[in-house]
Amino acid sequence: MKEPKFKIGDWVATKTEVEVDYNEESQKVVFKNQLNKRIIGQICGAKRKFLGVLRGGPYNDKNYSYEPDSYGDHEPYLKVTGSVILWEIRIGFLNIPILTTEEHIEKVLPTLSVTGRLPWLGRI
Repeated sequence: MKEPKFKIGDWVATKTEVEVDYNEESQKVVFKNQLNKRIIGQICGAKRKFLGVLRGGPYNDKNYSYEPDSYGDHEPYLKVTGSVILWEIRIGFLNIPILTTEEHIEKVLPTLSVTGRLPWLGRI
């Protein structure tokens, strides 16, 4: 396994937010959303999201029954075709992390204006 490019606590910037969801063909894919301004924050973790095609279930099987005992071969499952690692970036202590891919992240050095407003670092 290769060494990760970023470590928890690294200061980074990004202009792209990523979401993994299903498209119209029931495929789990990565959607990229360009943000209005550049976001500066700290790496707080990473997530592996699996990509693929949703098989069975009410979305793409017309004979699907909602009875619990009638799943049979039609129980919904994800046929995995790959995976992607998404980095979590937090801009504040209570904020929800922003997910983005490695190619959309650049390392930055924190400035006094940034470190002075983050609650876990305290006031300088």
